[in-house]
Amino acid sequence: MKIVGAPEPGTQRFKLDIQWWTIAPLFVGLVLFLVIAVAVLLESWKDPAKGAGVPVALVFLAAPLLTGYYYLRFPYTITLHDDGSVAFTSLFRTIRIAAHEITSITPHRGTPGFLLVKSRHKRLLIVNQFTGFHVFLTLLKAVNPSVELRGC
Repeated sequence: MKIVGAPEPGTQRFKLDIQWWTIAPLFVGLVLFLVIAVAVLLESWKDPAKGAGVPVALVFLAAPLLTGYYYLRFPYTITLHDDGSVAFTSLFRTIRIAAHEITSITPHRGTPGFLLVKSRHKRLLIVNQFTGFHVFLTLLKAVNPSVELRGC
């Protein structure tokens, strides 16, 4: 007998549901910082005495690179595998954690819209915008009844 609304058995995938216009200002800002860094470097190269110098360019170059790296590490897919492990996939990495090792999923203090996933060995920050996230939480709670779910 199939229960209506029950998740299908097998591997479950949950995708990040975020609109392009919410992240476009971030990328515009990153590109602007890169343009400023290149302009300062070119000015310093043409006339070293007149230009602001390499240190200023390095700051304008480091800021978008570090910010971009930070944001591109956020998972865009959560996969709950048949073996009971959970994979958080981003552009730079995939973190796979056994579901029974996840201790809590709670709101991240000071950062609205983000959740902190804690396990015995790792802490992971995720965006609270996954399609079907409530299904993921239900499946996680079924596999790991001791997980603390607060504010999600």
